[in-house]
Amino acid sequence: MAEENNNTTLIERIRASLFSRATLRMLGILLLIFVVTALFANRTANATLRTDTAEDIPGDVEDIAGEVFDALADVQASTTAVADALAAAETLDDAAFRDLATDALSQDAARVVSMTGLYQQDGSTIMLDIAAPTADETASAPQLVTFSTVPAAEVIDPQAVAAEIAANDGAALWLLHDAGARYALPVGASAQPGALSFLWMDVSTDMLNELLAVGAAGEALFAETEAGYTVLVAADNTVIADYNNPAATSAQVTTLLDGLTEANFNADDEYYEVAQDPLISDQASFVSTISTDLVDWQVIGAFPEAEVPTRNLAESTAQLFDVSEVGNTISLAVEGVVDFLNEDVGWLFRGLRWPIEQVITAIENVLMAAPWYLIIAATAAIAWLAGGRRIAFLATLGMFVIGLFGLWELTMTTLAMLLTSMAFCIIVGIPLGIWAARSDRVNEIVRSVLDAMQTIHPFVYLVPIVVLFGIGKVPGTIATIIFALPPTVRLTNLGIRQVSEDVIEAGKAFGTSDWQLLRDIQIPLALPSIMAGINQTLMLSLSMVVIVALIAGGGLGQEIFRAIGRADTGRAVVAGAAVLVLAVVVDRISQGRTGARRAEE
Repeated sequence: MAEENNNTTLIERIRASLFSRATLRMLGILLLIFVVTALFANRTANATLRTDTAEDIPGDVEDIAGEVFDALADVQASTTAVADALAAAETLDDAAFRDLATDALSQDAARVVSMTGLYQQDGSTIMLDIAAPTADETASAPQLVTFSTVPAAEVIDPQAVAAEIAANDGAALWLLHDAGARYALPVGASAQPGALSFLWMDVSTDMLNELLAVGAAGEALFAETEAGYTVLVAADNTVIADYNNPAATSAQVTTLLDGLTEANFNADDEYYEVAQDPLISDQASFVSTISTDLVDWQVIGAFPEAEVPTRNLAESTAQLFDVSEVGNTISLAVEGVVDFLNEDVGWLFRGLRWPIEQVITAIENVLMAAPWYLIIAATAAIAWLAGGRRIAFLATLGMFVIGLFGLWELTMTTLAMLLTSMAFCIIVGIPLGIWAARSDRVNEIVRSVLDAMQTIHPFVYLVPIVVLFGIGKVPGTIATIIFALPPTVRLTNLGIRQVSEDVIEAGKAFGTSDWQLLRDIQIPLALPSIMAGINQTLMLSLSMVVIVALIAGGGLGQEIFRAIGRADTGRAVVAGAAVLVLAVVVDRISQGRTGARRAEE
């Protein structure tokens, strides 16, 4: 019976705890976090899909344009080759021109050329070779299947072409006609306009449309779109060819190009975001334009925003961790912040770097210039004053051993970085710890920041430091300061807070000011805790100045990483031993007489 009562009581307790107000509140908070996360993940996933689609536009349009511009380049090259062959020909008749054109016309050009001809200077005859056009790259070598001699007026207006060439200072040029595009190249000279001999090759509009279609079919983005388009337009915005938009007009193209301004241009990815695209019934679209030096034409490509793939909330929630772009969104935001800091606030980081650079340079110059025996003597003196003769003996022996290892200069570099970081940690850490001890609000903020600083791995510090400050000893020292600062702040804060309230009240009773209370009572009583923080900061600084060798910090760390890279175990052990000896020396000196008394006990 007692067991049943106990079980009943336990069940009631469990039920009461499950349905308690605190439990329901916690579950509600968790549900709210889940919903907000799902919504944010869905939004960021769709934003990423939109961005990725937009960023694919320039590359796709460039590839599609390449199909056309490469073909036009082949036509120009073949026309020039035929013209060179004409200039070298001793005789020229119908059969000779046919053979000459067949030999000089490249395979690539023959696939797209519908007609090639020569207009003679006297205007009496015109000879034409007609090729079977195809854009299929797997087709066999093309053959000039038809040859005929017909009056010029049945094919072109020779006087108009000659006038265009003359107006272009006698240079070759591309011309538009009803059925396509024509490349005309003068092959003779005459004093009278219109009496010019010229060679031409025609590319039909159907062939240009087919080239755009072949290019679009090779690009996943344009192959899948129903309303997206590519159009080939001339300098005056005349539509020469199109893919997926046969109704495009020159007026629409002009309106579109006039609307492509800096206000809707994405400088990083070279595409425009158009709110109302006149070529697809005023839809929003992503637009990119590609031109070439070959001819003053361009290919315009657009993808409607309405066709960008999307994920609904149910899909993104079911695959929350697969489709969530929260991490990518945060990383992109961080990159944006870093770019802003480098470009617009670079003066601030140069200002932060300057005092550290001056201090470390001065200390390193002194340590490098002083003779080794003077450095050892100074170390021994400082150790004697700090901890007595045993610490002085240990410090002297340690520095002497480091010198025997052949690592004296590297040790001086490490020591310069160590002393610089310690100086700035003390300058910043002790006042910050005092401020946190005297204000609970500041303490909460500082404690949270210090928790994050001590949780982050030392390697992580190097990433923003390199981005913002570059590489070298100064950025390495900055990373060391950030990494080693928390113990000084924490233990200064703790030491001040642990001063007895009775002592503080007694000081106030004797009329001491806040500054006198801090200087004469709180700091002296908190000094052991403050010194313990400085000692921990010193050890962390020494560990970090080895790691910063990864960003060209120099010193003993550089020797260790160089030995590891060469698989030189012996050298790595020697350099590691030097770091160990240096750590023991600075640790004993920083602990002072407290450490000496502990050693004696």
